Amino acid sequence: MSDSPTNSQANVPGSVARAGGKTTGADDLIQRTLDVDAIMRRVRSELSKRGVDADGQPGSITQTVAGKHWYPVANRLPERDHYTLADFFRFDDEDFVDVAYRALLRRPANDAGSKEYLAALRSGTISKVEILGLIRFSDEGMKQSVPVEGLSGPYRLHRWRRLPIVGWFLGMGWALARLPGLSRRLQAIEASSAHETQALGRWANRLDAALARRLLRADDERRALRDELAKVISDIQKITATQNAIDAKLRDSDAGHKAALAKLNDELRGDHRRLLAMLERLTVFLDGAMRQLPAGGGPLALPQLQSMEQQYASFEEVFRGERSQIKLRVSHYLEVLAAASIAPDGGEVILDLGSGRGEWLEVLAEHGYSARGVDLNRGMLEESEKRGHDVVEADVLNYLKAQDSDSIAAITSMHLVEHIPHPVLIQLLDEALRVLRPGGVLILETPNPENVLVGSCTFYMDPTHLNPIPPLLLQWLVQARGFEQAAIDRLSEHRGEPDIVPVSEDVPGAAQINRMVGWFTAPPDYAVIARKAART
Repeated sequence: MSDSPTNSQANVPGSVARAGGKTTGADDLIQRTLDVDAIMRRVRSELSKRGVDADGQPGSITQTVAGKHWYPVANRLPERDHYTLADFFRFDDEDFVDVAYRALLRRPANDAGSKEYLAALRSGTISKVEILGLIRFSDEGMKQSVPVEGLSGPYRLHRWRRLPIVGWFLGMGWALARLPGLSRRLQAIEASSAHETQALGRWANRLDAALARRLLRADDERRALRDELAKVISDIQKITATQNAIDAKLRDSDAGHKAALAKLNDELRGDHRRLLAMLERLTVFLDGAMRQLPAGGGPLALPQLQSMEQQYASFEEVFRGERSQIKLRVSHYLEVLAAASIAPDGGEVILDLGSGRGEWLEVLAEHGYSARGVDLNRGMLEESEKRGHDVVEADVLNYLKAQDSDSIAAITSMHLVEHIPHPVLIQLLDEALRVLRPGGVLILETPNPENVLVGSCTFYMDPTHLNPIPPLLLQWLVQARGFEQAAIDRLSEHRGEPDIVPVSEDVPGAAQINRMVGWFTAPPDYAVIARKAART
């Protein structure tokens, strides 16, 4: 057996020959060895993940890592060009092996050889001096060649102690010689152990306190979540109850609207029956009047004609409306005259065809216009004359034909065109266009059949009506006969309020219901307003 430090092998488990050597059976021993550093690293990692600092308080991961951690008592050995044997004796266990590797081999102790050294050191098979020698004088250690003062002699002595018989005596002598130093060494180890035990105890206490606080907070959070969940459930129950109430209200409202619509339909049918009965009575009356005509279809005798005219005047008084109401309706056309630059007291004449009771003539006179009415009803003409209006008893078409061209500022007719046949209406429009001055205004007011009640019933209340004229048709006729700027003006003002109103949009079927309501509430009258082209 050679005593050369460069080739010597320690008699240790696993036959460690040099640093970085292969391991054989020490792995199981190392795995069973308590690794305090690994445990503390695991504890710190778990605390960091949970955001708890070293004192158990919630904090960031950075605060946890940067806090006070447990470290071995001995200070780290810095990297130097050379060391003394005493530099290494301040370290123990795994810390000693790691320091030896870093100082002598310039790398961490992370191979299988370091594990064998640690296992042998813990079992007492070899000493620290022998481990330092094996590392320093290994092939890798010789390449680094880091001097360790005082290592060579003790290393040889430790190697000689392993010789039979002689080694025993050398060991006894060496032990006696080391007794004073061993005593001091034991005291230092005892103090270091006590210090580290206290540090570990403090860490354990902090961890226990932190876990206790965390459990208390978790319990508080659980109770808070339970209360919040109970509140959410209560709110959901309230919302559900409110929704049920709204649904019930909507169902009741829907039923109410259906009942109202059914009632409205019944009322409309009743009104329709009454109007038909009234129309039937008027028809009977007219039939009786016609039977009183002389044989051969000649003209009516004067008393008979006067009786029919008075009857029609009475009819208008009942069904057309009161005089004051009609005046309010026709006042709307004053704006049309003003827009056409037809000024009061301007010397221009406004001609009203079918002037009837003269309400429009009265409004024009009250506002300073010169107006003339044309009608065939002698009784109505006399009433207008009593009020001081300029009226003429004549057929409106014949009267227009007798007028000079470009002589009238405006021609109006309130509910006349529905009384005359279509060919006569065409002639009337042609004559009106001839008689009006350039830029003159034409106003034709008539019942609006877009209103279902008007088109199907009330229009026929007047037995002298022929056919209702749709607004678009009359507008087209006016334009086709040469007028310009023909516009439809649908009229609702001062014509009463509808008996039915649209339902709310949130009512089921509101769109269809409101469309039907619109048929019955459309404006009852309309006017087509047009101009004769101005001279260029």
